[in-house]
Amino acid sequence: MSKKDEDARLMRKSLEDNARERNTYIRMAMDALSASARASDKEVLDQTREIIRDTFRGEVNLKNAINIANGVRLEHIDEYRESIRQTRANPPSQSSSSSPGPARLGKQAIIDAALKEEKWRLTPALRRAQRDDRSVTMEDVKKWRMENYNLEKRPRKFNSWVANRPFEEFQADLFFFDDLRQREKAVKGKVKEPVDYVAGLLVVDTFNKKIAVVPIVENKEDLGAALEKAFRRMGGKPEMLYTDAEPGLTSNQPQSWQRRT
Repeated sequence: MSKKDEDARLMRKSLEDNARERNTYIRMAMDALSASARASDKEVLDQTREIIRDTFRGEVNLKNAINIANGVRLEHIDEYRESIRQTRANPPSQSSSSSPGPARLGKQAIIDAALKEEKWRLTPALRRAQRDDRSVTMEDVKKWRMENYNLEKRPRKFNSWVANRPFEEFQADLFFFDDLRQREKAVKGKVKEPVDYVAGLLVVDTFNKKIAVVPIVENKEDLGAALEKAFRRMGGKPEMLYTDAEPGLTSNQPQSWQRRT
Protein backbone atom coordinates (compact mmCIF):
# COMPACT_ATOMS: atom_id res chain seq x y z
CA MET A 1 0.00 0.00 0.00
CA SER A 2 1.39 3.40 -1.00
CA LYS A 3 1.69 6.29 1.44
CA LYS A 4 -1.20 8.13 -0.25
CA ASP A 5 -3.38 5.02 0.00
CA GLU A 6 -2.53 4.68 3.70
CA ASP A 7 -3.21 8.39 4.32
CA ALA A 8 -6.57 8.05 2.57
CA ARG A 9 -7.45 5.01 4.69
CA LEU A 10 -6.71 6.94 7.89
CA MET A 11 -8.66 9.99 6.69
CA ARG A 12 -11.70 7.85 5.92
CA LYS A 13 -11.49 6.11 9.31
CA SER A 14 -11.32 9.50 11.00
CA LEU A 15 -14.50 10.60 9.24
CA GLU A 16 -16.28 7.37 10.15
CA ASP A 17 -15.25 7.55 13.82
CA ASN A 18 -15.35 11.29 14.49
CA ALA A 19 -18.92 12.61 14.42
CA ARG A 20 -17.83 16.19 15.06
CA GLU A 21 -15.52 16.23 12.02
CA ARG A 22 -18.11 14.46 9.89
CA ASN A 23 -20.89 16.85 10.91
CA THR A 24 -18.78 19.82 9.86
CA TYR A 25 -18.93 18.63 6.25
CA ILE A 26 -22.62 17.73 6.52
CA ARG A 27 -23.40 21.22 7.78
CA MET A 28 -21.42 22.76 4.91
CA ALA A 29 -23.41 20.62 2.47
CA MET A 30 -26.71 21.78 3.96
CA ASP A 31 -25.50 25.38 3.68
CA ALA A 32 -24.60 24.89 0.03
CA LEU A 33 -27.97 23.34 -0.75
CA SER A 34 -29.65 26.45 0.68
CA ALA A 35 -33.04 24.81 1.17
CA SER A 36 -31.44 22.33 3.56
CA ALA A 37 -34.54 21.75 5.66
CA ARG A 38 -36.36 20.35 2.64
CA ALA A 39 -33.47 18.61 0.87
CA SER A 40 -33.59 14.82 1.00
CA ASP A 41 -30.98 12.83 2.90
CA LYS A 42 -29.65 11.53 -0.44
CA GLU A 43 -29.17 15.08 -1.75
CA VAL A 44 -27.35 16.12 1.42
CA LEU A 45 -25.20 12.99 1.22
CA ASP A 46 -24.21 13.64 -2.40
CA GLN A 47 -23.33 17.26 -1.61
CA THR A 48 -21.35 16.23 1.48
CA ARG A 49 -19.34 13.70 -0.49
CA GLU A 50 -18.64 16.27 -3.21
CA ILE A 51 -17.30 18.75 -0.64
CA ILE A 52 -15.10 16.10 1.00
CA ARG A 53 -13.82 14.91 -2.37
CA ASP A 54 -12.90 18.45 -3.43
CA THR A 55 -11.26 19.07 -0.04
CA PHE A 56 -8.95 16.05 -0.13
CA ARG A 57 -8.19 15.64 -3.83
CA GLY A 58 -5.23 18.01 -3.46
CA GLU A 59 -3.67 15.75 -0.81
CA VAL A 60 -4.42 12.38 -2.37
CA ASN A 61 -5.39 11.27 -5.86
CA LEU A 62 -9.00 11.43 -7.09
CA LYS A 63 -9.65 7.73 -6.48
CA ASN A 64 -8.58 8.04 -2.84
CA ALA A 65 -10.52 11.30 -2.40
CA ILE A 66 -13.69 9.50 -3.55
CA ASN A 67 -12.93 6.66 -1.15
CA ILE A 68 -12.60 9.12 1.74
CA ALA A 69 -15.88 10.81 0.81
CA ASN A 70 -17.67 7.46 0.77
CA GLY A 71 -16.90 7.18 4.49
CA VAL A 72 -19.98 9.34 5.03
CA ARG A 73 -23.17 7.33 4.67
CA LEU A 74 -26.93 7.93 4.71
CA GLU A 75 -27.22 6.94 8.36
CA HIS A 76 -24.79 9.74 9.26
CA ILE A 77 -27.05 12.32 7.59
CA ASP A 78 -30.05 10.91 9.45
CA GLU A 79 -28.12 10.99 12.76
CA TYR A 80 -27.18 14.63 12.22
CA ARG A 81 -30.73 15.69 11.46
CA GLU A 82 -32.06 13.67 14.39
CA SER A 83 -29.61 15.43 16.72
CA ILE A 84 -31.01 18.79 15.56
CA ARG A 85 -34.58 17.61 16.14
CA GLN A 86 -33.73 16.28 19.60
CA THR A 87 -32.00 19.50 20.57
CA ARG A 88 -35.04 21.55 19.60
CA ALA A 89 -37.48 19.16 21.25
CA ASN A 90 -35.50 18.85 24.49
CA PRO A 91 -33.44 22.00 25.08
CA PRO A 92 -31.40 21.97 28.30
CA SER A 93 -33.02 23.82 31.19
CA GLN A 94 -31.97 27.45 31.56
CA SER A 95 -29.72 28.38 34.46
CA SER A 96 -29.44 31.68 36.28
CA SER A 97 -25.66 31.32 36.28
CA SER A 98 -23.84 33.68 33.95
CA SER A 99 -21.00 31.25 33.38
CA PRO A 100 -20.95 29.20 30.16
CA GLY A 101 -22.49 25.76 30.47
CA PRO A 102 -25.41 23.61 29.29
CA ALA A 103 -27.83 26.56 29.22
CA ARG A 104 -25.59 28.56 26.93
CA LEU A 105 -24.96 25.57 24.67
CA GLY A 106 -28.69 24.92 24.54
CA LYS A 107 -29.34 28.47 23.40
CA GLN A 108 -26.77 28.18 20.65
CA ALA A 109 -28.19 24.86 19.49
CA ILE A 110 -31.69 26.37 19.35
CA ILE A 111 -30.44 29.24 17.17
CA ASP A 112 -28.52 26.83 14.95
CA ALA A 113 -31.58 24.63 14.38
CA ALA A 114 -33.85 27.66 13.79
CA LEU A 115 -31.54 29.10 11.14
CA LYS A 116 -31.40 25.78 9.29
CA GLU A 117 -35.16 25.30 9.35
CA GLU A 118 -35.83 28.86 8.17
CA LYS A 119 -33.18 28.74 5.42
CA TRP A 120 -30.96 31.38 7.07
CA ARG A 121 -33.65 34.08 7.12
CA LEU A 122 -32.99 36.11 10.26
CA THR A 123 -36.46 37.26 11.31
CA PRO A 124 -38.25 33.89 10.84
CA ALA A 125 -35.33 32.17 12.59
CA LEU A 126 -35.63 34.57 15.53
CA ARG A 127 -39.36 33.88 15.90
CA ARG A 128 -38.79 30.13 15.74
CA ALA A 129 -35.92 30.24 18.27
CA GLN A 130 -38.00 32.34 20.69
CA ARG A 131 -40.59 29.57 20.85
CA ASP A 132 -38.03 27.58 22.84
CA ASP A 133 -36.10 30.39 24.51
CA ARG A 134 -37.64 33.85 24.91
CA SER A 135 -34.25 35.33 25.80
CA VAL A 136 -32.93 34.89 22.23
CA THR A 137 -32.47 38.28 20.53
CA MET A 138 -31.82 39.32 16.93
CA GLU A 139 -28.24 40.15 17.90
CA ASP A 140 -27.82 36.56 19.14
CA VAL A 141 -29.06 35.19 15.82
CA LYS A 142 -26.88 37.53 13.73
CA LYS A 143 -23.78 36.77 15.80
CA TRP A 144 -24.31 33.01 15.67
CA ARG A 145 -24.82 33.02 11.90
CA MET A 146 -21.77 35.20 11.23
CA GLU A 147 -19.45 33.23 13.54
CA ASN A 148 -20.54 29.78 12.43
CA TYR A 149 -21.66 30.11 8.82
CA ASN A 150 -20.78 33.51 7.34
CA LEU A 151 -22.98 32.86 4.32
CA GLU A 152 -22.08 36.23 2.82
CA LYS A 153 -18.57 34.96 2.12
CA ARG A 154 -19.00 31.24 1.56
CA PRO A 155 -19.32 30.12 -2.09
CA ARG A 156 -22.67 28.51 -2.84
CA LYS A 157 -21.26 25.99 -5.32
CA PHE A 158 -18.07 24.02 -5.66
CA ASN A 159 -16.40 24.07 -9.05
CA SER A 160 -14.99 20.59 -9.61
CA TRP A 161 -14.99 20.56 -13.45
CA VAL A 162 -11.99 18.90 -15.07
CA ALA A 163 -11.32 18.55 -18.81
CA ASN A 164 -11.82 15.11 -20.32
CA ARG A 165 -8.46 14.99 -22.07
CA PRO A 166 -5.21 16.96 -22.51
CA PHE A 167 -5.42 20.12 -24.64
CA GLU A 168 -9.23 20.26 -24.38
CA GLU A 169 -9.05 23.48 -22.36
CA PHE A 170 -6.27 25.77 -21.20
CA GLN A 171 -6.86 28.52 -18.66
CA ALA A 172 -4.72 31.66 -18.83
CA ASP A 173 -4.22 34.65 -16.57
CA LEU A 174 -1.85 37.59 -16.22
CA PHE A 175 -0.01 38.53 -13.06
CA PHE A 176 1.97 41.68 -12.35
CA PHE A 177 4.98 42.57 -10.19
CA ASP A 178 5.37 46.33 -10.34
CA ASP A 179 7.35 46.18 -7.10
CA LEU A 180 10.42 45.20 -9.15
CA ARG A 181 10.52 48.74 -10.44
CA GLN A 182 11.39 49.85 -6.95
CA ARG A 183 14.52 47.69 -6.95
CA GLU A 184 16.34 49.32 -9.86
CA LYS A 185 19.06 50.65 -7.60
CA ALA A 186 21.00 47.69 -6.30
CA VAL A 187 23.02 47.92 -3.12
CA LYS A 188 26.70 48.32 -3.89
CA GLY A 189 28.42 44.95 -4.12
CA LYS A 190 25.21 43.03 -4.83
CA VAL A 191 23.92 41.78 -8.15
CA LYS A 192 21.29 44.07 -9.61
CA GLU A 193 17.87 42.44 -9.82
CA PRO A 194 16.21 42.28 -13.25
CA VAL A 195 13.52 44.91 -13.63
CA ASP A 196 12.62 44.51 -17.31
CA TYR A 197 9.78 42.08 -16.62
CA VAL A 198 6.56 43.95 -15.92
CA ALA A 199 4.14 40.99 -16.01
CA GLY A 200 3.86 37.28 -16.47
CA LEU A 201 1.48 34.96 -18.32
CA LEU A 202 0.35 31.77 -16.58
CA VAL A 203 -1.26 28.98 -18.63
CA VAL A 204 -2.56 25.69 -17.18
CA ASP A 205 -4.06 22.57 -18.76
CA THR A 206 -7.18 21.83 -16.69
CA PHE A 207 -6.87 18.09 -17.35
CA ASN A 208 -3.35 17.29 -16.14
CA LYS A 209 -2.54 20.61 -14.38
CA LYS A 210 0.59 21.11 -16.49
CA ILE A 211 1.59 24.78 -16.45
CA ALA A 212 3.72 27.23 -18.39
CA VAL A 213 4.85 30.64 -17.16
CA VAL A 214 6.13 33.24 -19.61
CA PRO A 215 7.61 36.56 -18.43
CA ILE A 216 6.50 39.56 -20.45
CA VAL A 217 9.21 42.11 -21.22
CA GLU A 218 8.18 45.73 -21.49
CA ASN A 219 8.12 46.99 -25.08
CA LYS A 220 9.78 43.81 -26.28
CA GLU A 221 7.12 41.14 -26.35
CA ASP A 222 3.40 41.39 -27.01
CA LEU A 223 0.79 39.12 -25.50
CA GLY A 224 0.28 37.12 -28.68
CA ALA A 225 3.95 36.16 -28.69
CA ALA A 226 3.71 35.24 -25.00
CA LEU A 227 0.72 32.99 -25.67
CA GLU A 228 2.52 31.35 -28.58
CA LYS A 229 5.56 30.68 -26.40
CA ALA A 230 3.36 29.26 -23.61
CA PHE A 231 1.55 26.92 -26.01
CA ARG A 232 4.91 25.75 -27.35
CA ARG A 233 6.04 24.91 -23.82
CA MET A 234 2.74 23.12 -23.16
CA GLY A 235 3.34 20.95 -26.23
CA GLY A 236 0.56 22.27 -28.45
CA LYS A 237 -2.47 24.53 -28.79
CA PRO A 238 -5.72 23.96 -26.85
CA GLU A 239 -9.15 23.41 -28.32
CA MET A 240 -10.41 26.18 -26.06
CA LEU A 241 -8.71 28.99 -24.10
CA TYR A 242 -10.49 30.24 -20.97
CA THR A 243 -9.57 33.62 -19.44
CA ASP A 244 -11.09 36.24 -17.20
CA ALA A 245 -12.02 39.74 -18.39
CA GLU A 246 -8.45 41.05 -18.04
CA PRO A 247 -8.16 43.81 -20.72
CA GLY A 248 -4.73 42.53 -21.75
CA LEU A 249 -6.30 39.21 -22.74
CA THR A 250 -9.50 40.55 -24.32
CA SER A 251 -8.02 43.46 -26.31
CA ASN A 252 -7.78 43.48 -30.09
CA GLN A 253 -4.15 42.34 -30.22
CA PRO A 254 -4.51 38.90 -28.59
CA GLN A 255 -7.92 38.40 -30.19
CA SER A 256 -6.53 38.98 -33.68
CA TRP A 257 -3.57 36.71 -32.91
CA GLN A 258 -5.91 33.89 -31.89
CA ARG A 259 -7.92 34.27 -35.08
CA ARG A 260 -4.74 34.04 -37.14
CA THR A 261 -3.61 30.90 -35.37
